[in-house]
Order: sequence, then structure tokens, then C-alpha cells
Amino acid sequence: MRFKHTILILLSALSSLSAQQVTQAASAGNETGPRAFSSVFTAHGQVIIEGYGPANKARVVGCGADSWTDSNGKFVISGKVAAGDYLGCSIQIDLPGCQAQLLPLTAPAGSVDLGIVILKPEIAGATTGTVSFLSIQAPPDVKKLKARAQQHAQKSEWGQALKTLESAVGKYENDPEAWLGIGIAQRRLAEPAKARAAFEKAATLDPRFALPSVELSLIALQDKDWPRAIQHGQNVTATYPEAFPEVRLYLATAYLNTANFTAAEAEARNVLASKPPTNPKAHHLLGVALAKQDRIPEAIAEFQFFIEKSPNTPDADLVRKHIQMLQGQK
Repeated sequence: MRFKHTILILLSALSSLSAQQVTQAASAGNETGPRAFSSVFTAHGQVIIEGYGPANKARVVGCGADSWTDSNGKFVISGKVAAGDYLGCSIQIDLPGCQAQLLPLTAPAGSVDLGIVILKPEIAGATTGTVSFLSIQAPPDVKKLKARAQQHAQKSEWGQALKTLESAVGKYENDPEAWLGIGIAQRRLAEPAKARAAFEKAATLDPRFALPSVELSLIALQDKDWPRAIQHGQNVTATYPEAFPEVRLYLATAYLNTANFTAAEAEARNVLASKPPTNPKAHHLLGVALAKQDRIPEAIAEFQFFIEKSPNTPDADLVRKHIQMLQGQK
């Protein structure tokens, strides 16, 4: 009876507690649970853009913390996370034009080394070298200036286009596409030395951006600077072997003029192997390379292919005479 009486007293006491007191008691009881404290963490690492180097101003965010990479791609991020949530906490690294990376934290507290994080560019044209990743990073006002310059260029207002692009690189110097546009405008304004310097600047800033090297290869070809034409052409074809068949024609021409006939043959055949074949001129160049190797029947066949596909081009009469000369040697 005494035991039963004690239980009744306890129940009576509990029933007299207010709702607030009950809530406080529950909270107090939870202070020994797994979510009652936070782990303080500091994560560090370096972000590298594949093919480009350190990622500047990539955003690093997660677990209630937010940070950015510096000019060397390095970052430090600090925050707190409830112990019960730690295993589900991740750090995300974002940079426009790249695939985001999600990195789970692997330690409950202290300093976490996330190592080197590789971001892969994911932009239209990146696989063909027609877009520069660095230009994607340009500030919005610079992009507006480039769009305005493009409008001037479409109207052949090359002076205005040049002035606008110079303003763009004044705000953001590391924009390869803007330097490419400056080079094109200067070439149109009959300033070849300045155009070459602008193309070289663009190529140096972003070696994976192929268009400046295409321009430099053509300039060297026109100047009959065969070694430089080969150098710039090889820079393009080594990185993008299928993207620029016209560069292979430049290379074939340069190789012919340096007596490297087997290399000229290989470049011409590469062009003809593209689907569909892109330029009948490759038959002409291949014919010359074969003739120089005394492979006369093959050379004649290639010249005849060229005449068949391009009967009215300026080179057609010259090729016909070449055929007649080779037929006399058979």
C-alpha cells in the first residue's frame, strides 16, 4: 500500500507541471543526445581547372560556410555542423563553365585537407577550341562591350570595333576572345604587326583556345614563314586533330615548301579522310606531294580529282598543265 501511495504522489506532481516546464525538461534531457553540440571544422585545398591551371574565384560552399578560391586556386573554409548531421555534410565547389564538384567531409572536427580538386570545363565549343574558358569568366560589363564590338564588326565598322574591344581588355585583360577580336580588327585596318601581336597575346593566355593559332598559322603562311606556319599549325592539330581541316591544308603547303613531302602527303590525306571531305584543294596538294615522291600515276589521279571537283578555280589551268607534263614522263 505504501508503494502504491508513493506512485500516486509522483503522478500528481507531474500533472501539476506547466507545458513550458515539460518542454524545458525535455530539452534538458536532450542535452546529452548526439545533436546537442556542434563540431567546428576547417577545410582547405586547391582547385585546378583541367587544362588551364588554378581556378580563381571559384565558390566553395557547404555545411553553413561560404568561401572563394584565391588567384592560386587555394581556399580555406570554416564552419560548424551538428554532430548528428556530420556524415551528410558536403562541400560544393562551383565555377561558371565547369562541372560542379561535391566533396563529403571525412572527419568530425579539426582541419580537413580536401587536396587538389579538378574542375572540368563544360562549355559549348570547348572540345573544338572555338571558345575560351577564360573568356567565359569575364565580368558582365566586359561581355556587353564584346557584344557591342561584334555589332560593329558585322557592319564592317572596324575602327569602332577595335576601340570597343580595347575598352574591354582595359577592364579584363585576360580575355583571349577579346584579344582575338582586336587582332581581326587590326588586320582589317591593315595593321598586320599589331594584329599578330594581339593573336599571340590571345594564344598565350589560353593555349587551348585554337582560333588565335589558326590566325597565326595563316599569317605565317602568307608571309612564307614556313617554320612558324608549321609551329602554329601543329599547336592546333595536336590539341584538336579533327576540328580544323583548313589548318592541315596550311601545314601541307608549308611542308611542301620545306621539302617534307611525306608530311605534306599525310596532312592532305587527313583532310580527305574527314567526313565529308571538306576541301578539293587537298587533292591538289596531295598530287604535288606524290609527284615530288615520283609516284606519278597516283599524282595524276589526284590532280584529275581536283579538276573534276573544281574545274573553274584559278588553279585549274595550272593543274591541267601539270597533268600534261606528268603524262609525258610516264
